[in-house]
Amino acid sequence: MRPLSSAVLSLVLAACSSADLTAPSSTETAKDSRAVSRPLSGSCTTVVTRLAPPPIEVQRIEYTCRISHLGLSHAVVTQTVDVTTGALSSTGTYVAANGDELGVGFSGTAVLSFTDPTNATVTFQGIQEFSGGTGRFEDATGTAQLAGTTALNLITGAGTGELTFDGALTY
Repeated sequence: MRPLSSAVLSLVLAACSSADLTAPSSTETAKDSRAVSRPLSGSCTTVVTRLAPPPIEVQRIEYTCRISHLGLSHAVVTQTVDVTTGALSSTGTYVAANGDELGVGFSGTAVLSFTDPTNATVTFQGIQEFSGGTGRFEDATGTAQLAGTTALNLITGAGTGELTFDGALTY
């Protein structure tokens, strides 16, 4: 009986050393994990630069933000403003503190309040949509309500502002 037990033990050990029983790669593990929806909130300061003049103004906006799940983060977006209707749209990428990127699009409206002949305060609101990126945000999706203000020089198109947003991010 002893030789049979040794033979069975040898077969079991040989089967356990098979490559099929190795741990999954990190890529396989990431693809097998389930995405979770998480509350998302943030606040940003902005610097606005005009790239093309009205009536369809194009702006480059640099963000410095504190965002849940991203930490201290930065973004650069290109925004189009229809100054006759107040319609806004932009696309860009947030870069998280660890370098992971999160794609973002925005659509909303703006209202201009003149503070003097050359300056205005712009109040804006709308929806941010998050889609894909790198690292943990590769398959991320989500939306957030966004609102803010910008002090804008109407002659140069330069300005600074602040915005906040609240929503959800699934990743």
